[in-house]
Amino acid sequence: MQFPAMPSPEKIVFTYDPDEFEKFVEEWVPALDSLYVRVERQGGAGDHGIDVAAFLTR
Repeated sequence: MQFPAMPSPEKIVFTYDPDEFEKFVEEWVPALDSLYVRVERQGGAGDHGIDVAAFLTR
């Protein structure tokens, strides 16, 4: 029995709607570097294009 191939991570991410993408980035950023002390999801009206912000200092 053969199973269909899994889509690549890139293809999966491209299917996310804007809210899903913001949530994904919010969860993913801390895994990039343990130096971040805080990760905030900004999204919404008036965010000046900053959906997720990661901070190196308080």
